[in-house]
Amino acid sequence: MKKITVRERMESAKIAKSISKKNALLSPLFPCLLIQKYNTMPK
Repeated sequence: MKKITVRERMESAKIAKSISKKNALLSPLFPCLLIQKYNTMPK
C-alpha cells in the first residue's frame, strides 16, 4: 500500500479547498468526499 505523507495530505487539502471555492455552488460535497477518501485510505 502506498503510504500517504503529511505533505501529500496537505496538498490534497489545498486542492480540495481550491475546488470548494471554485465549485462551492456546483458541487459542495465533492471536497468533503475527497478529504474523506484520503483520510480513510490505508496508511
